[in-house]
Amino acid sequence: MRTAFIAGRAGPSSKTTTPDDPEGGFAAIDALAALGILAVTISLSIAALSTARGLGDAGLEAARARTLLTGVLNAGAQPPGAYGGRASRFAWTLDVAEENEGPGVRVCRRRAEARGLASDRRYVFETRAICPPRTGAN
Repeated sequence: MRTAFIAGRAGPSSKTTTPDDPEGGFAAIDALAALGILAVTISLSIAALSTARGLGDAGLEAARARTLLTGVLNAGAQPPGAYGGRASRFAWTLDVAEENEGPGVRVCRRRAEARGLASDRRYVFETRAICPPRTGAN
């Protein structure tokens, strides 16, 4: 690398590159390119971690909703009607409606729904079962 000295200046800042040096500014450009690549890599990594956390939270909420709705449906035979309540992170409803399937058979459709209070996602389980006997009927 050729250097030229500027008259009247002393020290390391007095050196400059001459135009006939073909690799004069490439080190600085390489360093800037490396910093740019590093910045893009870090920003993409942060975005990926945020997405992974959101998916993990959604999966955990779905598992909790499945447990809640299974418990609501398995709590026992409820007569036809609407029921509801709140449980930790969910508001839930249970609708029981009688469907006539044939003579002498009373089938109830049971539909349980949970709504996440924080996410507002809805989860639904539906099943059919034999209706409980009517109370007070002869």
